[in-house]
Amino acid sequence: MNYKHLVSIITAAVIFLSAVSFLPQTDVHLIQADAVLSSGGGRHDETKSINYNGHSYYVYSDIADNWEEAKRFCEDRGGYLAVINDSNENTAVFNIMKSFGYENAYFGFSDSESEGNWKWVNNVASSYVNWDEGEPNGGLEENYAMFYSYSQDQTWNDGGDFDGTNTFICEWDYEDALSASVKEFGGHSYYVFSGDCYTWEEAKRFCENRGGYLAVINNQKENDELYKLMLDFGYESAYFGYTDKEDESHWKWVSNDQSTYENFNKAEELGDVEPNGDTSENYAMFYYKYKNGAWNDGDFGFYTVNSGKAFICEWDYTNPTPYNLNDGNYTLHYTTNLGREHRSVDFDRTYDIDNIELNDLQKTIKPIWHIFYQ
Repeated sequence: MNYKHLVSIITAAVIFLSAVSFLPQTDVHLIQADAVLSSGGGRHDETKSINYNGHSYYVYSDIADNWEEAKRFCEDRGGYLAVINDSNENTAVFNIMKSFGYENAYFGFSDSESEGNWKWVNNVASSYVNWDEGEPNGGLEENYAMFYSYSQDQTWNDGGDFDGTNTFICEWDYEDALSASVKEFGGHSYYVFSGDCYTWEEAKRFCENRGGYLAVINNQKENDELYKLMLDFGYESAYFGYTDKEDESHWKWVSNDQSTYENFNKAEELGDVEPNGDTSENYAMFYYKYKNGAWNDGDFGFYTVNSGKAFICEWDYTNPTPYNLNDGNYTLHYTTNLGREHRSVDFDRTYDIDNIELNDLQKTIKPIWHIFYQ
């Protein structure tokens, strides 16, 4: 049957988020509607980052051997070890940790520089503390604040340098980080991700699940802009949406885009004449050897030297910055097997979605909704 009540679905999504009860208020972006699923291991899956009050959080484990490594790890990804500003955020971050399946986790509060003088990372001015009774009590041996399994009332313990657990919480200023870093060019928006996906196919789905697609390059000017964007993000190599995986030597853009532009390296003085990987290297990429933005064919970070797993997503609109769900006009971006659709949503009215079956929505939309301010 056709699903006729868009507002009902949005309301259901909000009810779903409220039902998990891991946040003290409803300031949650629906772009992360599946974020309550726990994530095992250390590999980052950004689709499961959890947003609260304009910030995004992710819990890692088995990534770093000490607190300083964890601090650098978060900063290398554009964030920082979590900073807690008040009791509401403390409850939110504690329950985010629990939703990931952990009982203990470190965040960004330490007195390692001067015993007894506790400071937040980056000298953030938050004065909030929530020590358990008798804490901190570790002296010089325990210099890092943490949620602790024996303190289920969300109070803090001072722990050793990853003594007993190596779980930690990263935080991003979600809206600021995304909006400041998104590149706008020719009515499109671009963003470089890394470490989020294990295969090129996962990267393709990752972009599509965020309302976009792996970048399509149409001309030399766009190529130059994306190459510069990649460098600005701190990468020397990055993949985009061009592949001959289905049919060797017959290269196609994602979604069968009709662009005829190619820029594989042909200058022997710069390196190999590309593409040259046969069936082992099926994905076009900017490559560290080619400083002029020429392309290589790679295998998405397996055997291609210095390939890495960075990739570029593209959106057919500008300013893809998620905003909180409240009154106003929004553009709904969603992907189904019927193609990417765009609908204007006014929350005071009900809109029909023509020719979309409910089971199609359930099968193909992850996260459930991508809502961007119009």
